Amino acid sequence: MDRGEHQSLTTPASAVAAAGAAVLASAACCVLPLAWPAAGLALSGGVIAWLERAQPAVTVIAAFPVVLGWWVALRPNRLGKRRHPWTLPLMAGATALIGIAIFWLRIEPYLIRALEARS
Repeated sequence: MDRGEHQSLTTPASAVAAAGAAVLASAACCVLPLAWPAAGLALSGGVIAWLERAQPAVTVIAAFPVVLGWWVALRPNRLGKRRHPWTLPLMAGATALIGIAIFWLRIEPYLIRALEARS
């Protein structure tokens, strides 16, 4: 085999190697950015499913700061300072959100039916 035939045999092999490297580079460049959001959505779906089961415990844990906030907001002020005007409306909003969270499992079916009726 002379040198000309040897080069013609290695040229296709190096072309195949270069094409394979190009495929890997394009996969890292173009496919991975498309795959990461899909993987993130799949993971977040699992987290949301877990949080659904944890909802009663999380609601109880979230109620403690609201109760503490009401205790701080309504206790007698010994320093003579006035309460900020937004304190009671914000505490009422937090209490309403905790109430919605407590009764959410009873409210949700009605909301789903109402949304299905609109579409």
